[in-house]
Amino acid sequence: MFPFANMEIRFVLNGHDHVVPLSDIQTTAVIGILGLQGSGDGSALRFSEELRRRFRDGLLEDAQSDEPDGLEEISVMNLEDKIRSWRENGVVHIDTRFNPEVQDMLSIIMAANHVDCAVAAASAINEKNCRAIEETGWSVIAVHQWGHAEPNRVWNKLETPVFDIFLSQEQVDFLISACRESIRCGGEGAEADGLALLLIFEMSRRGRHI
Repeated sequence: MFPFANMEIRFVLNGHDHVVPLSDIQTTAVIGILGLQGSGDGSALRFSEELRRRFRDGLLEDAQSDEPDGLEEISVMNLEDKIRSWRENGVVHIDTRFNPEVQDMLSIIMAANHVDCAVAAASAINEKNCRAIEETGWSVIAVHQWGHAEPNRVWNKLETPVFDIFLSQEQVDFLISACRESIRCGGEGAEADGLALLLIFEMSRRGRHI
């Protein structure tokens, strides 16, 4: 347990100040991203690349200090609004453009199972992976260390990084649970982040080093 309980992230989005409290799991993830856990060779994180990618649109005020003015604003849709839509029609819109680890993991499943990205994504949204997220508490950190065992491997990219997946109501519940454990648990990009947590355990189940 880290001595950072009740940690908060303060940020400016679309000109308004926001404060987001973090759960213990999310706090641990932030500590991992910032490198406060310690990693002798630095392999546990890609700080400038990962942190700025996650929060480049103003989601973390301090991350803007060395960025040019005029950052693109994003349209935020509350996770609860998305959940209502998911429950109504079973369709989830996934945008992986800012989640290279998700694109890489999906590409591995696609090649192994000879399926498209939507089917590959849906296959990872299951009870076993959801339960593993809840029981272990380290999936967020694992996602950010994805690929550290193969530092010279070029990550795969999806030809279509934005796509829709069709889920059963049970799968919707699993994805919701994963989204609530993600760093962007309440905002834009939570669905891709939640999928990343599920995928990391799918990779483990398939014998990949995480």
